[in-house]
Amino acid sequence: MVKLGCGPSVITCGTLINGLCRTGNTNVALELHEEMVGGQFGVDCKPNVVSYGMIIDGLCKDGTVDKAKELFWEMKGKRIFPDVFVYNSLMHGLCGEGKWEEAKSLFNDMVDQGIPPNVVTFNVLIDALCNEGKMKEANGLFELMIQRGEDPDIFTYNTLMEGFCLVGRLGDARKLFDSMARKGHKPDVVSYNVLINGYCKNRKMEAAMNCYRKMIHNKVTPTLVTFRILSTGLFMAGKVEDARKLLGEIQVHDPVPDSLAYKIILDWLCKNDLFPKAMEVFNCLEDCKVEPSISTYNSLINWLCKAGKIEVAWQIFHRLS
Repeated sequence: MVKLGCGPSVITCGTLINGLCRTGNTNVALELHEEMVGGQFGVDCKPNVVSYGMIIDGLCKDGTVDKAKELFWEMKGKRIFPDVFVYNSLMHGLCGEGKWEEAKSLFNDMVDQGIPPNVVTFNVLIDALCNEGKMKEANGLFELMIQRGEDPDIFTYNTLMEGFCLVGRLGDARKLFDSMARKGHKPDVVSYNVLINGYCKNRKMEAAMNCYRKMIHNKVTPTLVTFRILSTGLFMAGKVEDARKLLGEIQVHDPVPDSLAYKIILDWLCKNDLFPKAMEVFNCLEDCKVEPSISTYNSLINWLCKAGKIEVAWQIFHRLS
């Protein structure tokens, strides 16, 4: 294009930067950005807030947050004022590196500049705080979000619920879950999985199963993740047969390859040195008319070898032929 004497516009370069960043070619995108800054394509093709936003977002997703920060201050120095997308991208990058204090300063700068935070802004910060177990701050941001008239979305609720579950505040997680429907947000499969996982990890299997039953009643389809969470909880409680029955139930709602589901059961049993039970489950696959996958065979053989049960592993290997 340039060789033909047709100079690109800022829109052309911005589109190219976006495509390069999306395909993981951030370094090439950065070179193009620097050429724009240097005026290689003329005075009408200088970086603007959109092109800066794209390259900053790409750098943050690529893990090059320091360079993204450098460009952020560069654009401000050129009196190109960052918009909410730029702030959100950089805050997300900072949070991903655990730099909560820097992200908080950026949030305050954003508000000081008169740029209203949106749902993405709050979600980025709430997610970071929940991951660090800072639930007081996370809940405070949630309340600030509502005060500012920004409606939390399903991701906000699920993130905050998971944070409460991680620190053992199951009551708060349940209250938040129950409030969702009242505020017009129907809990999705992730919402149920988060709460069920919280109950299972705290050995509250009755509450976990009740939540699962409510999920079915409300016509929310369980997934393989649901099965993994519940079956692990049942295993921890020593209820292996209940886990197998659960598999049959979940298959009715969302058919999962039997071999994959049984592999989850076998892996857990082997991991916890329950090899007699694991072999019992494996041997009954034929009775259940389930053909174990090569992955199931490999996994079981690997566990048996690690446990020094070479003869049994050899017998399983010969079943493959």
